[in-house]
Amino acid sequence: MTAIICALYDEAFELLKTLYPAKANGIRYYIGVIKDTPVSLYLSRPGLPNREKIRRFLRLYDFHTCINIGFAGALKNNLEVGQLLKVSEVQDFCKNKIKINKTGVKLTSVNHPVVEVSEKNDLHLLTGSDIVDMEAYRLIELLREPEFATIEAQVLKIVGDRLSDRDYLEKEEYMRSYFKSRSIIAKLKIIFNTGVADFFILYRRKKKLQKKLKSSLFHILVGQQK
Repeated sequence: MTAIICALYDEAFELLKTLYPAKANGIRYYIGVIKDTPVSLYLSRPGLPNREKIRRFLRLYDFHTCINIGFAGALKNNLEVGQLLKVSEVQDFCKNKIKINKTGVKLTSVNHPVVEVSEKNDLHLLTGSDIVDMEAYRLIELLREPEFATIEAQVLKIVGDRLSDRDYLEKEEYMRSYFKSRSIIAKLKIIFNTGVADFFILYRRKKKLQKKLKSSLFHILVGQQK
């Protein structure tokens, strides 16, 4: 079985439509079959705040592969929204770099959302990384524990914001809850607080990214079968 770790509900929104909610050992997750591949998906939240829950999730089944997929911020001008990137190396400021593939881009994980262009530039200059997220390094570090050493780790990221997308990021963080909300009133409040015109621009962009994540994962799973 393949484990899929995604940080946020709004990232996995389209993908979750193909899976079923489940609960075991105190863990809420999703399960199903994608392109003839049994999969189980866990929403980790940004930064992996509860690593023990990740461990308990990974103990549920005999996983042979763990794919971390989600959105990441661009640290370089030549990266465009919607690009799928395979990660070759992950790092954290205070810890050693971890090599996971021979080819791909470099990723740095931080403990907070990176919005300012100046901070993105600093991250690129200090680390040489191409993209930034909040969980990949922590997950790879966990998968290096002896208990999970037999699980192959993959990190796939879709560029969710360009280097200069400061305004987008500030508004996007607020409207994420729209996809999880079941209340019409709550949804309307999110729309009006975001600004109607801005909301629908953000919504179209988010839907495009969600569909890209789903199609990318489907493609990867088909490739693994060959």
